Amino acid sequence: MRAEKVADYFADYKIHQSHSLVIDRQQTREQGVVVEDLESDQYLQNAALTVHHATMHTFYGSAVKIVENHLGQTFAKPVNQ
Repeated sequence: MRAEKVADYFADYKIHQSHSLVIDRQQTREQGVVVEDLESDQYLQNAALTVHHATMHTFYGSAVKIVENHLGQTFAKPVNQ
């Protein structure tokens, strides 16, 4: 039931109106979601930023879609495919 309430809140167009609007940590916590601050764990922050930067370089370059599984198998769809 709690998950449904949280999902309904974040899916509510009247509140959020767009995929591009920011939902900050405090707003998320107020909905009962446990949020771990990256700044409190330098290893976690570095790992998350490394994945983010690698993904952004890929999307700004040659790919429009990336799928990777838990075995490390990757599919990347090129821009001109």
